[in-house]
Amino acid sequence: MPNGHHRHRKRKAHNHHKVTAGPVKECINLYNSTNATAKMHRHVKSVVRNDTKIVHQGDNIVLSDGKILNQTTEIKGQYEAAMKDVFLSLGILPRYEALKFEIKNNDLWPPDFITSLFVNGKQVIFEPHSRIDEHYLARMEIFKEKWPNFYLILIKSKLDNPDMSHIDKNVSGPHGKYIDELWNLPYIHTSKTEYQSDSKIWKKKFVELLEDLVKNRADNPAREEYIKALKGMRRDGRDFDAGTDSA
Repeated sequence: MPNGHHRHRKRKAHNHHKVTAGPVKECINLYNSTNATAKMHRHVKSVVRNDTKIVHQGDNIVLSDGKILNQTTEIKGQYEAAMKDVFLSLGILPRYEALKFEIKNNDLWPPDFITSLFVNGKQVIFEPHSRIDEHYLARMEIFKEKWPNFYLILIKSKLDNPDMSHIDKNVSGPHGKYIDELWNLPYIHTSKTEYQSDSKIWKKKFVELLEDLVKNRADNPAREEYIKALKGMRRDGRDFDAGTDSA
């Protein structure tokens, strides 16, 4: 009897949750940005504990706890770093470069931020990219065709005037297929031009567009909490600095 009980416990310890093909729904609770690091892991309920590196069409999609965005996550580029500050300040904890999707043979794409936001049941991916041309849009068309359960938001930072920041929806690629949204944001620069935009201005504009997404298109159960947090951040005039070393 004791041996049987021991075997049962051993099997239970290795019973990881698997996720079927498609995006992963999980529970993300917003927290006050004060003492955020201590609360971060306590308030995230993960669906899995193992890692998946490369995803082929039809594969089960598995997200790793180790990829959840946190203070020590190493970020590439100033725009990704600015997004990291905003997400951590809000308590929105996406996974950063958690998976590599095989667009086609030897063409792997690791989306930057896989979030727990959903639009029409599709899990939201944020992808800032410096050059969004026809070649890049063609690759994203293939991604959308292979994994239609993701809601893809591309972020292009090319505007000189920050006040011209806006969202284009259903952006057509070269083959006539649609990317869900293209967010147009300003450059991050401090040179003496007619318009100046540092990372704080960029974050402010990003938060404005994020609030529009959450308020008008997201269908998360925690939608009202996100809206409250975003409004509170803007009302308090916070600079969205989560204590990282970003630009």
